[in-house]
Amino acid sequence: MKIFRHLAANFRGLLHKQEPFTCVNLITLYDKERYTVNRETPSITIGRIENNKIVIPDERVSRLHCRIDYSEGIGVQITDYSKNGTWITDSDLKSEIYLLNKSGWFQISQGYIFLGLPPASGLNMTRIQFFCF
Repeated sequence: MKIFRHLAANFRGLLHKQEPFTCVNLITLYDKERYTVNRETPSITIGRIENNKIVIPDERVSRLHCRIDYSEGIGVQITDYSKNGTWITDSDLKSEIYLLNKSGWFQISQGYIFLGLPPASGLNMTRIQFFCF
């Protein structure tokens, strides 16, 4: 029992050592528009239809593809609603490529979000670059 308490205390310490992001800036490859998710705009939806904040008219992008949420003191979360997948990777496209499994918090400070196709499929218009601060 003591070992579990010790592990839990160390795990909590690891969580507190990493500073959460205060915002994420997004730039779409499709139209080069810039968007920010932060305290003032805590949620942005991305998809193919017009009622999303970021609209990417591509058949590989679902009508409501994903949502990006900011939570003060916690960080940034991406929730995937798509059929074709949402991937995230670093800015050099050299680290691991993470396929989101419906929802995931990320700690990469800058990189790309790919909608509908994995990055290995080549650069495409569904790519969104992000920078977290």
